Amino acid sequence: MFKWKTTTVFSLLIALIPLGLYLYLYPQMPETVPMHFDWRGQADRFVEKSSLEVPLLAGLGVIGFAVLKGIFALTLRFGGQQTKDNGPAAAKIVDLSILCCTVLFAAISVHALVVQTGTAAFSGLVMVRITIVMLGLLMLVTGNLMPKLRRNSLAGLRLKETLTDDRAWFRGQRFAGRCYVAGGMLMLAGLLLPGWWVVYTGIAVFALANVLPIVYVKRKL
Repeated sequence: MFKWKTTTVFSLLIALIPLGLYLYLYPQMPETVPMHFDWRGQADRFVEKSSLEVPLLAGLGVIGFAVLKGIFALTLRFGGQQTKDNGPAAAKIVDLSILCCTVLFAAISVHALVVQTGTAAFSGLVMVRITIVMLGLLMLVTGNLMPKLRRNSLAGLRLKETLTDDRAWFRGQRFAGRCYVAGGMLMLAGLLLPGWWVVYTGIAVFALANVLPIVYVKRKL
């Protein structure tokens, strides 16, 4: 019998929060609400609150959850044996990736709905900070799980050197895992920086966390 995992149920519940908020806030919304903002944060397109676009925006978390579930289901179907051989580590990476992305999409919907009621101003920086939080947490968890992965072509540091040699694979995953853990911690710490510096720091840290393991494998293994 099919059983839903706790992370799947939790992801779906989070995805449904913006839809519930939309129903609650609908009477408080003006007849026309902003749907798009320019780079300065100024609304440049409006629609009626009864437009299908508004509930679709509120359902962004559900849409993202369903799409990601479908993509990973197809991936696991065509690479099922490799994923099975990797035990719970690969499954946790998949589930937590879906959870983090669902939280991100739901947060975008909530922020947009609050802005549409006129009680808050749109802030691209808020969206960026939420993205940094989700990405940092995902890197922390993934970094801890990577050393537990066996050699496969679906998850982990997949290079020519690591895919053809078990010793290179395990050493590469250990190093990449450490880089991801350190990168996740730095990204979360970067939230203390003012303004858009959090963006520049996050991009630089994410790039280094992904480039350093490749250089390490190419030069050391």
